[in-house]
Amino acid sequence: LTTATIGPFPDAWKAWYDDHKDELAERGARAVGVRKPKKKLEPVDYYGIETLSRRIVFLLDISGSMKEMIGTDAEITGGEDEVFNGKKIDIAKRVLKQAIRNLPEEVFFTVIVFNHKVQALRGKALEANQDNKNQIYLALNDIQPKGATYTYGALDMTFQMAGRGLKDKFYDPGVDTIFLLSDGAPTTDSPDKAEPMEPETILAQVSDWNQLKRIQIHAICIDPRIGSGSFVRFMKALAREHSGTYREIGGDGRMSTPLDR
Repeated sequence: LTTATIGPFPDAWKAWYDDHKDELAERGARAVGVRKPKKKLEPVDYYGIETLSRRIVFLLDISGSMKEMIGTDAEITGGEDEVFNGKKIDIAKRVLKQAIRNLPEEVFFTVIVFNHKVQALRGKALEANQDNKNQIYLALNDIQPKGATYTYGALDMTFQMAGRGLKDKFYDPGVDTIFLLSDGAPTTDSPDKAEPMEPETILAQVSDWNQLKRIQIHAICIDPRIGSGSFVRFMKALAREHSGTYREIGGDGRMSTPLDR
């Protein structure tokens, strides 16, 4: 057939298909549906970092030091001037719940908590529907901080979830954004005698896992005064090397984005 015999395209083509679809079906042809465009996402804010990611992992430090207090008695004003007051774990839960509350249903998310152990709350890659959100809220309510800070283990679990897409450009990774919140230098996974882990070793391993730089990593350092300078440098490097943003919440409870040092 030519355009001269079937008339204007595509209306004539649709008419021809309607007349012949039974014959095509007998020959094993399948109808091709029209792909619906992906719904445009609204950005989700987490400590002032906005993301349009559809596959997010939140890593939350629940080590013993997260029981400590930060902030002042100043009034919380919101926005960039917000002062975070109270126990660090309570602040972390509140801000994380707010971010999850605002996730569109088209997003898949995972919350991984870590001290000397690593656990994905309610499984992995949850659809951001209200039922799953409610389950995560309840799970967060039950968390009590204790133990060490096995950051390496949390990152390891996340990159295992990402799968083959990390090293094979023909596969999509199962994760595209990581938010890491921590208040202390990485340690081993011993509950009683945790030893410090060399930050450079972790950075090198993450770079190997993320060879194609498919995953963006944001780092939020809460109360850096209790950690060493190497911890802050580690968090900054993690964000910088993987196209992320670094945020710092000081002992006074105020959030900032300090320059590298």
